Amino acid sequence: MRKLVLAALVCAAAVPAFADPDVRLGTLTCRLTDVENDIVYTDEKFACSFEPSEGKVESYIGQITEIGVNLSVVKNYTLTWYVVAGSLDTYKPGNLAGTYVGASADAAAGSGAGADYLVGGFNSEINLQPWALSSESGDGVSLDIEKFELK
Repeated sequence: MRKLVLAALVCAAAVPAFADPDVRLGTLTCRLTDVENDIVYTDEKFACSFEPSEGKVESYIGQITEIGVNLSVVKNYTLTWYVVAGSLDTYKPGNLAGTYVGASADAAAGSGAGADYLVGGFNSEINLQPWALSSESGDGVSLDIEKFELK
């Protein structure tokens, strides 16, 4: 029994060493402003705002290009991500601008949800992790590889 307790304590002490090292820098929210969908190629434009954990809100323009199956007709679409990096030193105002790549999955029937996980930005050191499922209204389903340009 004593060895079991000791092993549990050693494992518990080791957990922080394997924990995710990412630091949350803030939240990025993007609202759809325009979309072109040709079933296997989709081009979406967004008005985005970044609320850093510290500092002033920043505005960006986003464009997502998707390649994959997209059978959606979407009217309203909002994406929200936690913005994370290896350290707080990674972030300086304007550093979110750049190219992100990843995958997405969405489904809607009147209203729906989806998730996008993207990596890139400044020196490819910033991750955009779904804060919650994206919200949308429309109909369809999509599963894509995507590139997100943030300017």
